[in-house]
Amino acid sequence: ALEAYVAAGNDRHSSGLADRDLHLAINRATHNPLLEALTYRIRAEGSLGFGAEPYSPLLRERALQQHPLLASAVIAGDAHLAASLAAEHFHLTEDILKRLISTIDDEDEAARGRSRGAPRRSESPQKNQQPRTA
Repeated sequence: ALEAYVAAGNDRHSSGLADRDLHLAINRATHNPLLEALTYRIRAEGSLGFGAEPYSPLLRERALQQHPLLASAVIAGDAHLAASLAAEHFHLTEDILKRLISTIDDEDEAARGRSRGAPRRSESPQKNQQPRTA
């Protein structure tokens, strides 16, 4: 599964499928049903039910560094190292979701400002408009 993830390259669809398969293989190797349920939940909620996670080349590069270490720790049966690496790896998803939420919030705030008649950033007040005084 790890080789398939590496071989998938930067193709978003292939990489996503290979990532899913790799996580399933790691989950099965741990014999931990809670980890499998958590992984499924993160994938479902992180993709907002669409099955496509927010992806970037930077995410893939970080995952390419983390996946082999995590797989090796699980195969070696080093539960403490595997747990530490898994926690670090879950932060990838957390970081992506925080950025996604921030982007949505920024766009929502901008849209609300425009709907109230506030000038867009590219617009400037009219020249003859007097500043308001208290």
